[in-house]
Amino acid sequence: MTLIEPPDNAARQFFEHLGQHRLMTTRCRSCGTLHYPPRVWCPNCLADDLEWIELSGRGQLAAFSTQEQGLRFSAPDVLGLVDLEEGVRILSLIAATYEQLRVGQPVSVEFFEVQPGEVLHRFRPAR
Repeated sequence: MTLIEPPDNAARQFFEHLGQHRLMTTRCRSCGTLHYPPRVWCPNCLADDLEWIELSGRGQLAAFSTQEQGLRFSAPDVLGLVDLEEGVRILSLIAATYEQLRVGQPVSVEFFEVQPGEVLHRFRPAR
C-alpha cells in the first residue's frame, strides 16, 4: 500500500518522476502556462495539450511555519512556500529548523524515501 494515492494521471506521473529523483510539472503547449501542481488540462486556456518539463529545484523561501502536531511526519515539521526559478510556487516540507530559516533564503530540492519505493521532495537551505 502506498502512502499517497494519486487522484489522477498527472499526479500519478508526478510521483513516478519523484521516484526517479526528478521534480517535474506540466506546461501547456497552447498558451505556454506552467502549472504546479501538474495538471491534466490547462486551467488558463482549457487545452489538454500539456508537456512535462523538469524544474530546476532551486528557489527562494517565500514563507514558512511549523506544524506542532505532525500529520504524516515527525513534529515539529517545518512547512514552507518556495518560489522556484521557473516562476511556480510549491508548498513543501523544509529540511531545517524554524530558527535556521528566513524569508528570501535560497533553497534547493532534495528527495527522500518515506517507505520502500515511495519518494517525496523537500527543500533545504542552499549552500
